[in-house]
Amino acid sequence: MADEVEFVPESVRDELSYRQARNLEIHYQQYREWLRTTGKNRKREVGFSSSSVDTKFHRTIRFHRWVWNQIGEITATFKHSYADQYEKALDEDKVRRDDGEPYSEGSKRKLQQAVVDYFRFGGHQLNGEPWSPNIEFSQTEHEQADYFTLAEREQLYEASLTYDDLGKYNDLSPDDREKRKQYLAQKLQKPKSQVTPDDFETSRTSWKIPSLVSVALDIGARPILIKRCQLSWYKPKKGVLQIPKEDSPKNDAYWEPSLSSRSIDVLNRWEPQRAATTKYSSSGHLWLNREGNPYRSGPLNHLLDKLIEEAEIDQSNRKLTWTSIRRSTGTYLAYFRSLAYAKQQLRHKSRQSTLRYVELPVEARKNALDQLAGYAIASPDLREATQTGQSSTRVLEVLNHD
Repeated sequence: MADEVEFVPESVRDELSYRQARNLEIHYQQYREWLRTTGKNRKREVGFSSSSVDTKFHRTIRFHRWVWNQIGEITATFKHSYADQYEKALDEDKVRRDDGEPYSEGSKRKLQQAVVDYFRFGGHQLNGEPWSPNIEFSQTEHEQADYFTLAEREQLYEASLTYDDLGKYNDLSPDDREKRKQYLAQKLQKPKSQVTPDDFETSRTSWKIPSLVSVALDIGARPILIKRCQLSWYKPKKGVLQIPKEDSPKNDAYWEPSLSSRSIDVLNRWEPQRAATTKYSSSGHLWLNREGNPYRSGPLNHLLDKLIEEAEIDQSNRKLTWTSIRRSTGTYLAYFRSLAYAKQQLRHKSRQSTLRYVELPVEARKNALDQLAGYAIASPDLREATQTGQSSTRVLEVLNHD
């Protein structure tokens, strides 16, 4: 039916008349449309991506359900006092996940932000006042992904060079050949009997994964950027990616991150291979997965797990995810260059955003300890920074200057 209720949960709809449910449905439709078209930046008419719209909408529904349970009725009118109480309940772990476990600090912050966004929508619709949080939820160190060290970054790239290298067809024993044929059959989605020596050679010589990994290490690419990345963005003569503002994740501005000589080299090797691959004939994406779809977060983390295993990178007491690449890029750009350099390459709006990705790397701490061991030759600025307990950012700046 054309007027069928789509956005109102079944459990809520059962408690409403058809017209009440339809009224709430229209309200939610307007909210989703606002998120999609102008929710990110109303003045510049920039909305959130489809995946972000879905996520923010469901977080908002969670807030609404909590309010309805508290006041004992279903309404589309929400007060600042409801938001204050919800925020407090989050802080006290009285709002919990579906499995009964408390939310992490990071999840609480996201649920809180959904309420902020919803009241911004209300202000847009009804000239109401925005709601400002009273509690600051922060992402704890335990929840953050760890960063890859310089040595591990090189190990990841080296692992990408051996990824899916099944060996030369004629050099394999009959048993090994059959086992690897089965793997290629699954990967290429065709019968094992149709796997040829050319398929082995293509898998062994492809520059797709090395180019993806090298670019990700250069620019600290979020999964969404890998998913969106187009061949047309690559400008080899200039040595950059030129990313249109509408495709720039979490930032509505044109972005031109630099690429290393290594990335330029492997992208130039991948480009003709890509052109000769059938699944790219109707796609402008720079990389597609084995099913012919753009990469998403799940497959990228699965790829990373394989590379970590191949590289034998120690994961003891560490959380290593795709975000670890971004944290690593920010950490070492800040260490070897400056915080401003890292901010520009990662395309952050503020230094505070970049600081969340930056650690004082193990090499810097070793350098500091070496200087402490020869304290007389340490620079006055470094002595002052360490003696007065200045921030890691200041110590980084001193080490960069030295």
